[in-house]
Order: sequence, then structure tokens, then C-alpha cells
Amino acid sequence: MTAEQLDSFALRVVFARGRTGFQATRKLHAPVNSVIAGRYQVCRHIDSAVSSDALHCVDLHEGDRPVCLKVVKNDKDLFDQSLDEIQLLRYMGARGDAERHHFLAMHDCFYYREHLFIVSELLGENLYQFSQRLKEGGLPPYFTPVRVRGIMHQCLEALSFMNRLSLMHCDVKPENIAMRDYAQGRVKLIDFGSACFTSDRVAAYMQSRFYRAPEVLLGLPHFGPGVDTWSLGAVLAELLTGNVLFQSDTCAALLARITAVAGAVPPDMVVAGRESPRYYTSAGALYEREGAGTSHVQLLRPKRTHLRARLRQDDPLLLDFAALLLRPDPCERPFACEALAHPWLHASGAADGDGGAADAAAAQQ
Repeated sequence: MTAEQLDSFALRVVFARGRTGFQATRKLHAPVNSVIAGRYQVCRHIDSAVSSDALHCVDLHEGDRPVCLKVVKNDKDLFDQSLDEIQLLRYMGARGDAERHHFLAMHDCFYYREHLFIVSELLGENLYQFSQRLKEGGLPPYFTPVRVRGIMHQCLEALSFMNRLSLMHCDVKPENIAMRDYAQGRVKLIDFGSACFTSDRVAAYMQSRFYRAPEVLLGLPHFGPGVDTWSLGAVLAELLTGNVLFQSDTCAALLARITAVAGAVPPDMVVAGRESPRYYTSAGALYEREGAGTSHVQLLRPKRTHLRARLRQDDPLLLDFAALLLRPDPCERPFACEALAHPWLHASGAADGDGGAADAAAAQQ
């Protein structure tokens, strides 16, 4: 048997001299102006998620450089997942420039007061937060087709770089794409907590539901980088319309929405999927149970629609690009490097088109 090749990285543990790291509560108390690990001064709380909190800090050791501190919640599973994220960010950072390839740049990581910290560059709002603020504030439209094209190009470049390293992101969604520069429409791919190598045995649950590819829903034996291009297709539609393309309360309803918008899942995928019996009858009809623990089922009959209607766009190149990313069969769906060659991404148009830098500046306020 061939010996497994191993690698490692050092994790710095920071503690007060003469004291243990014991904390009376599981939640880290980090008020504004407090200093974390003797180095990072808290400016404000950015956001909270299921697995972590994000803090805007300044790095006192680097001339007050602004940074983002991701504070991983005190939980064993979340700790393990974040160690994987650190591993992959280090791996990517050692093999390519984070600016050129549009992915989050990690500066530091350490363990302090029973919490794992990931220190990265400070970016702007994620696309979900930004879009919500635009809606609530009645601000000028920002996500025009020209700007969305630029965002798609950058995301595909990030995914293509990952694919060259045999990596998949596995959770592409508006919340995981952050603004880098509002006026120029520059973005970065963030949150690599679900990312993995293509050779990994991935968990049955991956990708947020609205952005989950059909092969993941059905539990096909193997997933590939096409799961990320599917998710990006759903993000494309959401940015253009302001609405989630595959909004659904259950996985069966999600499959019905996919069938209605993108076309039927090929029968061979249904046969191969270990989860298929939960959603398809032996005759191949899509169904949903009427309640937990009940044998009563309701057949779902998706009403076919078209991307032109859902995206409210007439540009044939844009519609062809969206349809390409949203092909239910992963064998027909392009990887990121292939999608980058699509003519829609190379059509002429100013970076600030359909609104210009003035509207971008207004949206940034």
C-alpha cells in the first residue's frame, strides 16, 4: 500500500501570560475599540452568520491596515471546517495572486480565547446585502447587464483558477461574492468553508438550497466543478431581476422549479441518484409528501416557462449564456474555463454602463 502524502501548517495560539485561555461563556466579547490578541483593534461589527461573526478591525502591527476578522463560533465541527478553509486559502494564496484571480486574500490565522480567527482583507458588502440596501433605499439600479457581465467574468476567473488547482467552491451564492470596488464593479469570491478538492468525498449536503445543482439534489455518486457554474447561473438571474430564481420551500419543490425553468432532469440522472426515490416515483413522476411521516403524496406538474420571461431580458447572447450555465445535465454544463469563452462575456460595453460611475457612487453611500 502506498504511503499517504502528508502536509501541515502551523496555527499560532495566543494567550495572556500567566493565564489559561479559559472563558466563562462560549461567545467572544469584543466591544468597539477593544484589542484582540494584542494586535487587532475592533472598529465595528460587520455581520453574523451561523458559523461565525465578522469584525472590521485595524491591524496595529501593520500601520493600522484595515482587515476583517472572521471569528469562528466555539463549536468543534465549525472549528474543523474552518481549519479546512484556512488550509485551502493558504494553498490558493501560495499558487496565485488573490487580486488577479478574484478570491479573498488571507493575512493571518490564530487561536485566541477559545476561538479560531481568520484575518483577511477588508471588502465591501456581499452582493445580497448590497442588493437589499439598494431595494430598501430606493437607489438607482446598479446590476445592469453590463455590470453583471463583469461580475460573472470575475467569478468565473476565480472558479477557473480553483478548478486548475482541482478545487471546487461548493457554495457560490450572492452572500459569498463581496464587492471590492463599487464604481468599477469589482468583486471577490469569499467564504471557502465548504470548498473541497475534487478528489474529496463530499458530504451529501452541500450548496445552499436555492443554488444547489440537480446532481447534488439527487445524490449522484460523483460531483464535479459544474456544481459551481450551476450556482453562478442562479446568481446571474438573481442579480438581473432582484428575485431568487429557484425560490422553494422543499427540495422536491426546488426540482419542480428547475424543471419548469431549465428543463427536465435527464432520466439517467434520476435512475443513478441515491436520493431520487424521495422525489420521483418509479415511473419517473415528480412528487412531494404532504407531511412528515405520512404516506400521502402530491404529484408535482411543473409548468414550463422560459429564461427570457424569468430574466426579463431579450439579449440572445445573455440568454444563451444563462441557459448554458443552467443545463440540468452536468455533462452538458461547462466548467468555468469553458464558460469564460462565451461571446456574451466578450461583448463590447463600458464597465460602468447603463448607469455610470455616478450611480455607483450613489449606491456606495
